[in-house]
Amino acid sequence: MNPEREERQKRHMRELHEFNLAELRDDIVEYEQDIAAAAVRGNEFERQMWEEKLAETRARLARAEARKLPV
Repeated sequence: MNPEREERQKRHMRELHEFNLAELRDDIVEYEQDIAAAAVRGNEFERQMWEEKLAETRARLARAEARKLPV
């Protein structure tokens, strides 16, 4: 494969990875806000649902951060 093309693909993979990490982090902030809002409203079911989503997203973020990308 063309070395220049290979480098472009690696750069694209790194950029996509960073974008995905940022999206997961944004989701976490949003879920934390949703949890607080549900607690203020006294909606235990909704709060619990957001806490589950938060836990899943934190786990996804941890897995994504652990991935090794080509340098």
